[in-house]
Amino acid sequence: MLDSLELEEIRRVTSAAAESVIDLHGSLNKNEIDLAAITAMRKALIDMHVHGTVIIGEGQKDSAPMFMHGEKVGNLKGLEVDIAVDPIDGTTLVAKGKPGAVSVIAFSPKNTMFNPEDNFYMLKLVTGYEAADKISLARPLLENLHVIAEAKSKKLQELVVAILRRPRHEKLALELQALGIRVRFFDDGDVTAAIATCLPDSHVDAMIGIGGSPEAVISAAGIIALGGSIHCQIFSKRDIELFTIDPLQPLDRPILTKYDLIHSNNVLISITGVSENELVKGVEVHDGRMVSDTLIIGRLAKGPLLLHI
Repeated sequence: MLDSLELEEIRRVTSAAAESVIDLHGSLNKNEIDLAAITAMRKALIDMHVHGTVIIGEGQKDSAPMFMHGEKVGNLKGLEVDIAVDPIDGTTLVAKGKPGAVSVIAFSPKNTMFNPEDNFYMLKLVTGYEAADKISLARPLLENLHVIAEAKSKKLQELVVAILRRPRHEKLALELQALGIRVRFFDDGDVTAAIATCLPDSHVDAMIGIGGSPEAVISAAGIIALGGSIHCQIFSKRDIELFTIDPLQPLDRPILTKYDLIHSNNVLISITGVSENELVKGVEVHDGRMVSDTLIIGRLAKGPLLLHI
């Protein structure tokens, strides 16, 4: 069980990556940012008492420096676990000096994480515990939003939906806004956006849209821990085109749930702020010392975990 993992060791992994890029904010050099964060995270993992196998190592789709799938990390003496990493979720945000970036690592028991391989994109629908067992991408998106509104005792027009700011989502956003639904755009970093929908007293009711498959697996750890739900479908370029034309209608594609992405209730995820975002503060310097802010979310044998350190 993941209860044996040291939370301070986990925190050090993501805080090391976040702090490593503090001088690169606004540098416009994405690869340098990725390399610095990956190097720092890898160095921190060497000292962690765990026998980890990297299942998700962001970077494949844009040829950036990365952790390799199957790479062994940790001191290889501790608990055997699957690991999903994104040293910087929101590299473009850091490169442009914008808020919203985080460093993330997720853990689950050995052989429980889904590997999307070369399938880089998924349509995702995420919401919190209230409607967790009621949504389905087999139904039209608008029907799902009615279900979420009813589960949360809200009117449809009171819903807030997070959408990644991309041309492929323009028609979706316009159609939701025409119905009076409030759309909250984010520029990058859909791990943060997905998990935010599941937090207690969240101001965002759902996240909808096409984003990265690796981020879906990482997000699943936090979603499982918080009792929320993610439904997703692997999308080809043709699927993306069809969605862009008619975003409210379902496509007949296999549906993956949170337990397809991670088939375990035993999960841990550490999120450290790189720049300011709705979950954690960005790295700051006080009296010459770097200070980072980390949120650790988990579901362990002893119960749920939501720790801000």
